[in-house]
Amino acid sequence: MKCIDCEHFNIRCEYESEYNWGLAECKKYNLVTDFRSHSKLKKLTCVVIKGKSEENNDQP
Repeated sequence: MKCIDCEHFNIRCEYESEYNWGLAECKKYNLVTDFRSHSKLKKLTCVVIKGKSEENNDQP
């Protein structure tokens, strides 16, 4: 799943300048990333390993 389509994904602030980058967060997994353009956000995918349920994510 793409993060940008997820209900837990939120853009905290937009990119303003070279010194003031944008911030986006995943509220579900408490992750934050910075960005200069939305093309980076469109490439982000969920950290849950494909094929495994969220409950069993920590098992090999």
